[in-house]
Amino acid sequence: MSVNIEDSAPESENTFPPVSDTSCRTVLDTVEADDTTASVSSIFNWKDNIWPGTATLASYADDGAERAFQRLRKALKKCKSYSGVSNGGEYDAEVEVGKAPDIGDEAIAFRTVIPLKLSGEAEEALGGREEIFVRTGTSIAVFSQVQSERKGNFPRQVIEEQIERLRKAQRS
Repeated sequence: MSVNIEDSAPESENTFPPVSDTSCRTVLDTVEADDTTASVSSIFNWKDNIWPGTATLASYADDGAERAFQRLRKALKKCKSYSGVSNGGEYDAEVEVGKAPDIGDEAIAFRTVIPLKLSGEAEEALGGREEIFVRTGTSIAVFSQVQSERKGNFPRQVIEEQIERLRKAQRS
């Protein structure tokens, strides 16, 4: 099926956290599954890891999941860095597209990297998130893992198991 991204939903003006680049705003809105029919999120706490992971399952009407993927793919071509304001104050972020796992109907992976000035520390640390998007039929699963120094990936085996469960549920 061919999907025209020109008639997709307009970019949001109300992203939280607010960001400086409209293409990056589209990326963050897609991460939050703002235009879904229904969505649910779960938090994963890993043994021997203080950083949590999250999984969001979003269901879309008609070709909405394909359209969301195309908007994300298009936005990631332009979104390289942005500045914003969050509860913690102002920040600058870089966006790095990565190699996505070969699962689902299509997948996208990227990292958001934010230099952090830690209290009392002379040097900056790197914080951020890894994001893995997987479309299966009319649903998108988003797997996010908080990171420090670009370390911390959402376990691929868990992603594969969840996507296989989603695929089986869609066949029933």
